[in-house]
Amino acid sequence: MSWTGAQPNLDNGAEDEKKRMSTNYHWDTQALPPGQGAKLWTQAISLSFQHVQTQCHGQNFHGTLRSQRLGEVAINRLTAQPYRVSTSRPQTDQPWLFLNVHQQGHCRLIQNGREQWLPAGSLSLNIGTSPFTLDFVDEVIMTTLRLPLEGLLPYTGPLNDVVAQPLAQGASLHLLEHYLQGLLLSADGLRANQHDQAWRCLRDLLAMSINERRSASPAPSAARYEDALGYLSDRLGDPALNIAALSEHLGMAPRTVQELFKAQGSTFTAQLMQLRLDAAAQLLRQTSSNTVAQIAYSVGFSDLSYFHRQFRRRFGITPGHFHAHGLKS
Repeated sequence: MSWTGAQPNLDNGAEDEKKRMSTNYHWDTQALPPGQGAKLWTQAISLSFQHVQTQCHGQNFHGTLRSQRLGEVAINRLTAQPYRVSTSRPQTDQPWLFLNVHQQGHCRLIQNGREQWLPAGSLSLNIGTSPFTLDFVDEVIMTTLRLPLEGLLPYTGPLNDVVAQPLAQGASLHLLEHYLQGLLLSADGLRANQHDQAWRCLRDLLAMSINERRSASPAPSAARYEDALGYLSDRLGDPALNIAALSEHLGMAPRTVQELFKAQGSTFTAQLMQLRLDAAAQLLRQTSSNTVAQIAYSVGFSDLSYFHRQFRRRFGITPGHFHAHGLKS
């Protein structure tokens, strides 16, 4: 492991916390013997974020972490093999908000009874004042900004309602994403007297995005439902299309997606079946060059007899008769 910066004692209280606030670190577990990388990765994450437990997959775990301080803000850039980080001990003496930029890999965030699935390219929020879990299911590249919660609360109020949930799409999020991109590219060149100003700009944009999400939250389900239907309709020909893929697209847990369909009086399975049968009926009515089997396969059915049963159950007629009748009419 390479490590630049003086090594503080994690149990030495406020004095070492001040040292951590003003020091940059670079961790790399590459040179460690088998089994040692996971142990020191826990120490690296605890030093740069807050006290946590990590569970690394495999004996030859490898991770790198660069932690950079900009005044009260810490920018932590990490690359690691799959691992899981969690805390059951809230940190209340110096509480943090974590703004996570997911650059590669898939992640599951759990906090306050909610579960959010995060693909590459997404942002997520979690706070250190209540238990949370981040589960990285494959190799991860992520940048996390550790922000002082007390500096944000006057502009947002308590944040328990917005963690482990996507921010609302809109102008505020667009501005936040572009500012983050510029900040991460320019952080090394900022002078010490510019750190606080950079934090205030980030604070204001993040507060605007959080408050926009709240203003849009009374009726998000209709738009989410339409998004889900559009995603499914565009991929009906994929026989492996499942709720996991839709959940990743929506940034929601599979259980939450099921609730989305339940609110519309349906289920994921029933809705997908309806979309496939309606698409098949339209093709049977309009297409003369393709057989019934070709049409069934084109909308995602891999079992022709199953397609025949479901089609007759829905329309009261066999696909063959429907095809012939539709072409004649």
